[in-house]
Amino acid sequence: MKKTWIKLLHKLPVDAALCEFVTVDDWPHGPIHCTDGRAAIFAALWSFKGVKVDAERIMLKAGQDSHKPNDLFKVKKENKEKPEYEGPLHAYRTFVKSTQRPGGYWRPCAAGALA
Repeated sequence: MKKTWIKLLHKLPVDAALCEFVTVDDWPHGPIHCTDGRAAIFAALWSFKGVKVDAERIMLKAGQDSHKPNDLFKVKKENKEKPEYEGPLHAYRTFVKSTQRPGGYWRPCAAGALA
């Protein structure tokens, strides 16, 4: 399923519901469940079709109050090394690229998306 799932998304309009579960080739624990907020971040980034955008625009589109997209993917100290918490962060680091300053974010794999 792995890369096939992502390839299928290139042909579909993406909303947060489609981002509830993601798969990553190098994640050994199966599909990664994302909360509604995390899924909204992935869907917002996908909607920009690989174009670098600032955090404020992403958060607005995703309907989230945090300052940066990665705020929703942080893992608390007590949850380190637990797959259900580390998985979404791993997916974020795999799919999302960013600049350090002033904070541009994009999903390169979404550049060919039709949605």
